[in-house]
Order: sequence, then structure tokens, then C-alpha cells
Amino acid sequence: MTKQYKTAIVFTLVAVFVTSISYILIPKTNFISPKIRPKASEISDFNFIDTNNISQKLSDYEDKTIIFNFWASWCAPCIKEMPILIEAASKYPDTVLIALSSDMTGQAMSAFLDKYQYQSDEHTIFAFDKDQSITAEKFKITRLPQTYILKPGLKTVAHLRGANWSADDLQKILKNQ
Repeated sequence: MTKQYKTAIVFTLVAVFVTSISYILIPKTNFISPKIRPKASEISDFNFIDTNNISQKLSDYEDKTIIFNFWASWCAPCIKEMPILIEAASKYPDTVLIALSSDMTGQAMSAFLDKYQYQSDEHTIFAFDKDQSITAEKFKITRLPQTYILKPGLKTVAHLRGANWSADDLQKILKNQ
């Protein structure tokens, strides 16, 4: 065997090994289809502080459909999905987006919001999970982005993991609420 042939074999084996390991470690399901919904489960209430420094409760919005998004300014899929989430929340009158940042600092979140000219309004609420008490402790989230769709009464009807979904997928979920 020639040296080039041996190198090609080693390279191929390493590529197969890396691919196999990544297949095992990366979750296979990123999106729960609106057609295959999990059994609705209720989310317990909690407090958060929005970007206007106003203390709010999730239950303040229990009569609405809530798009509850976990994100961070350094997360590329989060950046990609944010305009879709904002547009969806503004499209449906009884829908609100609560976007909870997992940034390391409030300044990082604020810089992101300023850069993209995002701000809280009647359909979109941005908040910072300073101590990760909601993201990591309550929801046990270790990967971003993740989005829960809650119907009135704070019942979960969909859980979107990652940004492997489309605006059409989200609209199908929201139309059924």
C-alpha cells in the first residue's frame, strides 16, 4: 500500500468515527410537528423582569396564546428565528411572545436588541434570566433556542427545539389555538 492510500484510509476512518459520535450525541428530534402534539401539560407560574424593569408573571398572560422563547444573543439559530417569532406574535391578536434571554449579561442582551431594533411592545416582551433560575433550574434547558407554545390556561401544546422549523410550521400551531 502506498502512503497516500494509507492516509486516505485513516482519514476515512476518522471521518466515519466523528460522524458516528456526532450522530449519537446530537438529538435526533428538533421539532415536534403540529400534527403530532404532546399531551398538553400545564406550566406552573413564575415571575420575571422585562426590559422595562417591570416585574411580571407568566399568569398575567394566561388568557392568551404564549410563544415562550429561550434565546441568547450569541446563538445563531436564535438570531435566525427571532424575526419569525416577533412577526407571528404580532399577527395574532391574542398571542404574546415572551423572549427570555440567557445571555451572560444584561448589557449583551440590550446590545443585541439595540442592534436589531427590537423592543418590547403589546405582543413582544423581552426579559433577561439573570440567574438562570427559569431557563436552567425550572425548565432544565441546556441548549438554545427552545420555544414552548402555550394555549390559554398555560397548557403546553408544542415544544420547538432548535431552529429546525419554518414560519409555516409555527403558523399551523398558532392557528389551532
